[in-house]
Amino acid sequence: MISICIPIYNQDVSGLVEALQEQVNTLPVPVEILLLDDGSDDHFEKINRKLEKTAFVNYSMLPENVGRSKIRNILADKASFPYLLFLDCDTQIVRKDFLDSYLAETNKHTVVCGGHKYGEKPDNYELLLHWLAGSKREMKPLYVRKRRPYHSFMTGNFMIKRAVFDNIRFREDLRGYGHEDTLFGYDLKKHGVSIHHIDNPILHAGLEKSHHFLMKTRDGLQNLLISYRITGYDSDYAKMIRILRTYRMIHYLKMCTPLSVLCKVLEKPMLTNLTGRKPCLWVFDLYKLGNLCRASANPPPASTSR
Repeated sequence: MISICIPIYNQDVSGLVEALQEQVNTLPVPVEILLLDDGSDDHFEKINRKLEKTAFVNYSMLPENVGRSKIRNILADKASFPYLLFLDCDTQIVRKDFLDSYLAETNKHTVVCGGHKYGEKPDNYELLLHWLAGSKREMKPLYVRKRRPYHSFMTGNFMIKRAVFDNIRFREDLRGYGHEDTLFGYDLKKHGVSIHHIDNPILHAGLEKSHHFLMKTRDGLQNLLISYRITGYDSDYAKMIRILRTYRMIHYLKMCTPLSVLCKVLEKPMLTNLTGRKPCLWVFDLYKLGNLCRASANPPPASTSR
């Protein structure tokens, strides 16, 4: 009935799989757990390979990294059942009825999003920026997700009918880090596929240190520009992403170059704040906007790495 699809990259998923297996045991329908490793380091490959001998699990590893979009398409091709439940590998199950809640939505909705949440404020200040950005910017309550169903779409916790996914797949020309979910939500909207949001969150457990998180943020901005190009610079796509809406306004006012210069001058104090003990989200927003303006002046090539 349900194929749980988990792309893996440099994460130990044994805890996630164990929690899923406990719930699968109680379900009245068949379920499989598909694990596909996207070229992880040997350390994680050895840990996760042990799961292939456990109940309900089908484990395999790709010979090379193919990226966040293509790996999800490969998982869908491997799936045996008519519903696909995609989960990110750096998440944790927090509800005992997690799979039951999704099972109840089968035969009712085409696409179902459960949402996600972040844990308590971390004691380690090096993780604080990621936690703040995730809990204050990324995480949306159910009523907001329902009000703007496509804007709130994320790939880390959603179920879709396989028949629909076969027609609307992840864009494999977007390979780098970030915005494959935004682009997929855009494609669902363009095809008139409705998204139903429910209160069935997973916990985002993979907080990263500020320096690494900022590096991935910059990579994500590059991918945002690539995804925007893929849509043909569609204004409907830009409306789905706050920073892209702001960028379009700044570009229209011919303020991209001055803002890029300003952010370059302020880069050191901004980084000091963002990697320190009291990071400010308005500084983070300015940092991202400045980097987006700078990146747009030198358009990125087609993405070729994770």
